[in-house]
Amino acid sequence: TVSALGFPLPEVKDEKVREGDSTPPMLLRCLGEGGVAVVATLLSAAFAFLLLKGCQEPVMQFRINERPLYQPVGPLPLSAKPAVEMLDIPEMLNADVSLQQCMEAMIGWARDGEATSALASVMWGVFVLGLTAADVLMLLLSAWRLCICGIDRAPGIWAHRDPALLNATPCTFMIVSRLLKKLAMLDVAVVGIYLVTYCMAIYASIGVLVTTREGIVVLFGAEVVHNLLYWIVSSVADYPAEAASYLAAAIEEENPTNEDCAKGCGGLNCFFDAKLCTVGGWAVATKASASRELA
Repeated sequence: TVSALGFPLPEVKDEKVREGDSTPPMLLRCLGEGGVAVVATLLSAAFAFLLLKGCQEPVMQFRINERPLYQPVGPLPLSAKPAVEMLDIPEMLNADVSLQQCMEAMIGWARDGEATSALASVMWGVFVLGLTAADVLMLLLSAWRLCICGIDRAPGIWAHRDPALLNATPCTFMIVSRLLKKLAMLDVAVVGIYLVTYCMAIYASIGVLVTTREGIVVLFGAEVVHNLLYWIVSSVADYPAEAASYLAAAIEEENPTNEDCAKGCGGLNCFFDAKLCTVGGWAVATKASASRELA
């Protein structure tokens, strides 16, 4: 999972910029910046409730059915039945396990020197619960950043073509969220719990029953809310930067860079030169338009 973060993304081919490319996303047009922030807040609260509830509710249960334990189906002779009933072994082995109990037990075993339990504690505490919660927090901050900073939503950047929009940068919270989304493993944990119980069904014939409980449904609901929140926020968070990119490309198409801008460049100088040339081209175009109007 971590190594996948280093894979380079494919380059997008340059195409002619169209005015429709800068149209705000449908959610932004329908709800507005404030509406997106409110929806993100409600979904974040729902996620927090479901995650806490899912950690406290049992996710797996272990049961012993004593009937298949005895011959001719099971390994125990019928003469052992009184001893099993006297010791109440099935009731003694029955267990309902929640994530909270699991974490507490693994931390205790890790303190006793069990490296496997220490690694499992890190996987569950950091990657499954911690990074997922942190991703939701970044999404919430990204939504409120969009609400507080605001954007030119209507009539749109193409109506004003303001060079100040060229300074728009991608949302930092959204960049961090995309990183955390790849590392968060709540979805992997839910699928893993289900697969373990599914594979353990082969032991049902000898009286060993391992099944899921209602906690896994609650955790699944938390992950559904997490993905819904990510889809909503990611579809609108970077619109200001994307709109600025479209505007810069459109200005460059309408006002080709001069000879100074066409000179070779490298490193950060190329980036800054390109920005300055683009803004300069916009200023020249603005002056020429004003001259034509006065004439």
